[in-house]
Amino acid sequence: MKYRIVLATAVVLGAVSSAFAFGSDNQWTAGWGQGVAEAIVTKGPGNQIYVTCDDGAGREATGIRFMLLGDGPTGSSVQLTFDGEDPEDYSIWDGQVKSSCHACAGTYDVVIAKMKKHRSVHVRFENGNAARFTLKGASKAIGKCVADFYR
Repeated sequence: MKYRIVLATAVVLGAVSSAFAFGSDNQWTAGWGQGVAEAIVTKGPGNQIYVTCDDGAGREATGIRFMLLGDGPTGSSVQLTFDGEDPEDYSIWDGQVKSSCHACAGTYDVVIAKMKKHRSVHVRFENGNAARFTLKGASKAIGKCVADFYR
């Protein structure tokens, strides 16, 4: 009986820990669920870049979300610095780089292209929170993702 309890506990803990394992500090990882392709990278607890791509969901699901210290951006822009280049401010809507309007899609395309081309990105919010993320594996994890505006 004790063996069964220990075994059941191990199985549950294994399932829970694998559910929280999506994302890595060292390399981008990809997943898929409910018609949405996902790519994510983390940098310590509470920091992540999360790219979603509509892959049959039938809704506006394509965008880029940033989280630093457990919170998303609250201002109207996020500053990105790729591989030590000059910092650039990118407009965000509802805390993310959306892709459903013409201007949104342009911003989305530029950021995705840079993520696929460079080695790292430094993300800074208007409140001063910042973190540097690897872009290792980003191109493969993100794949070919078309902005919602062009669908």
